[in-house]
Amino acid sequence: MKDTKAFVESLFDGYEKTPALVEFMEELTGNFDDKVASGVKKGMSREAAFGKAQAELGDISAFAAELSLKARQDVYAERYLGIRSYMTATRAALYVLCGAFLAFGLVSAAIVYFTAVADAYGASTNSTERMTEVFGVLLIFLTASAAGFTFLGLTQETADYRPMRKKRAALYAAASGLIVFGCAFSPLTYFATGRGLMEASAVLIPFFLPGAGGLAFLVLTEKSRLKPWAARDTALAASGGQSSAQP
Repeated sequence: MKDTKAFVESLFDGYEKTPALVEFMEELTGNFDDKVASGVKKGMSREAAFGKAQAELGDISAFAAELSLKARQDVYAERYLGIRSYMTATRAALYVLCGAFLAFGLVSAAIVYFTAVADAYGASTNSTERMTEVFGVLLIFLTASAAGFTFLGLTQETADYRPMRKKRAALYAAASGLIVFGCAFSPLTYFATGRGLMEASAVLIPFFLPGAGGLAFLVLTEKSRLKPWAARDTALAASGGQSSAQP
């Protein structure tokens, strides 16, 4: 019977067996055994299931042969174990805060609208004034949320994509913020001034157009953020082939 532990250890021959590496190898061994057990449940013999799991790791080994220890661990974790998580507690908290900020803005706008409707039965509040107040509330909340989600999303590392540089992500966030600000400020101007669509549309010029132009420039000059194995898979898919490293 083939020894799973010995096989996994052979993948890291030449590296110092630090506690962190030993722990990683144990995790990899456990996952390898799970794959073998899964193959047996599907009707394969243990030798055949072991060979299939070994082939999968062997393909990745060929790709990782020239990498450093950390990079090799990353490759095995991302392509075979599927255990890597790039969402830190701080980043998750920021996503939640952005979502809460947006929700607060929407709820506040709804409260303003329905409060104004209630007041209208005993006062002179009209629909134009109500909509002016609603878009006045939404303006900041929508703009800040759009910019925040854009920045967080672009600087988020994934299994296949490197995070975008923060300075460039900030430019994307500013562009998206300008677009949303213009889209919200235009109806606000329409309801607040009562001068018609012409003036409301004119508001888009200093906000929406620069934002859209900046966003288009950033997209057209964007460089690939694909990680090496993802770029390799993409190239193989484009050429009609299949990735040999796909589990």
